[in-house]
Amino acid sequence: MRALFDDSWHKNIRSTGNKGILRERQQNGVLLNTNTRLEPKKQTNRVKIDLVILFLDVAYEGQYEMLVKLASQIDDISVSNSEGLTALHYAICASNHDIVQFLVENGADVNALDVDGWTPLHCAASCGNLPMIKLLIEYGACPIATTISKSETVAQIFDDSNENAAVGIEYMSFVEECMGVVNDSKVVNF
Repeated sequence: MRALFDDSWHKNIRSTGNKGILRERQQNGVLLNTNTRLEPKKQTNRVKIDLVILFLDVAYEGQYEMLVKLASQIDDISVSNSEGLTALHYAICASNHDIVQFLVENGADVNALDVDGWTPLHCAASCGNLPMIKLLIEYGACPIATTISKSETVAQIFDDSNENAAVGIEYMSFVEECMGVVNDSKVVNF
């Protein structure tokens, strides 16, 4: 019985959480993990936030001033998340026109593809946002880009239930025609 209370007594037990062996020691009748810290851990009031995630979030939330500040702190304003979505994709989906304007004026990639091949222009079409569609085309967005899964052009993305769908489809069809997609591949300036 004396051995149970001896400070030098060690016992190996299997750890269920780490699938390894923990070395425990008997001290004053209490088993302590030798890795256990007895002193309290210092508390810090700092949280480390990923600037890219924050940048994408403020683009969606419409926080213009914060976005401008963060844009100066990241290397590329066309940076994307794991799904390929950029701040431009998010700002368009949330109809944050001033943020879209800022991003395109500062060189955001208007043809950035997400994992399914959706460009910011596809996003604008799915929302039926004709002013953003025109802005993106003005800044070089490819109106004939197709998605990966369904090979849909921007004109085919419009949601028929959207009140702007008919006008948007007509506009995009005109743009495609002028580019030669329709019209036997003859390019016409517009």
